[in-house]
Order: sequence, then C-alpha cells, then structure tokens
Amino acid sequence: MLTSDGHRLRALERTDVDLLMDWENASEDWWMGA
Repeated sequence: MLTSDGHRLRALERTDVDLLMDWENASEDWWMGA
C-alpha cells in the first residue's frame, strides 16, 4: 500500500469491480461533459 498525507492507494481487488462500475457509469457525477 502506498501512503502519503491524506491519500492511501492499494491494489484493486475483485470486490472493487461493482463499485468502480457504479462510479464510471454515474454520468450525473461527471464534472466534465460526456
């Protein structure tokens, strides 16, 4: 795991896929145009 002030990064796991797909497909949350 990589860490710094305010951030933690870890390797992706299989259980992360559903959450990532939800984020990717939530166009109402995109701050730039689609």
